[in-house]
Amino acid sequence: KKEYADFYVDYMVSNLRDWIYKTKAEVLIPVPLHKNKYKQRGFNQAQLLAEGLSKALSIPVDNKLLVRTMDTKPQKKLDNKERMKNLEKAFSISTNSKKSEELFPYKRVILVDDIYTTGSTIEACTNVLQKAGCLEVFFVTVCIGSGF
Repeated sequence: KKEYADFYVDYMVSNLRDWIYKTKAEVLIPVPLHKNKYKQRGFNQAQLLAEGLSKALSIPVDNKLLVRTMDTKPQKKLDNKERMKNLEKAFSISTNSKKSEELFPYKRVILVDDIYTTGSTIEACTNVLQKAGCLEVFFVTVCIGSGF
């Protein structure tokens, strides 16, 4: 829920601040929602977390660079193999980004998402970012699935 964002940001900052600074990340990138999902929900939970982290840690957010190009099925009912297949070609680098004409603008980024279950979403986003020229991709999430 949207109203929980501040609580989760405070928790993340108090537990991850030192690690986040050690990454030397230049930017926080929220995992994007497809425009249809955004219209339905009215907000992107990963973007709320990224903006809160940005404010607390003085690290900029780029929520325009990485886009979700496919309206994929919800991941929660899929197994690991289905999750990876579901996310193939789901993300890309925006051609509308202010910096799209340049070489990839960041060497180190932190992806921000709400839940890490199998790693499929983070892996799909990381692949796109690295193919575009990003050297190091780190990630932070609020929750992690069992078994990790």
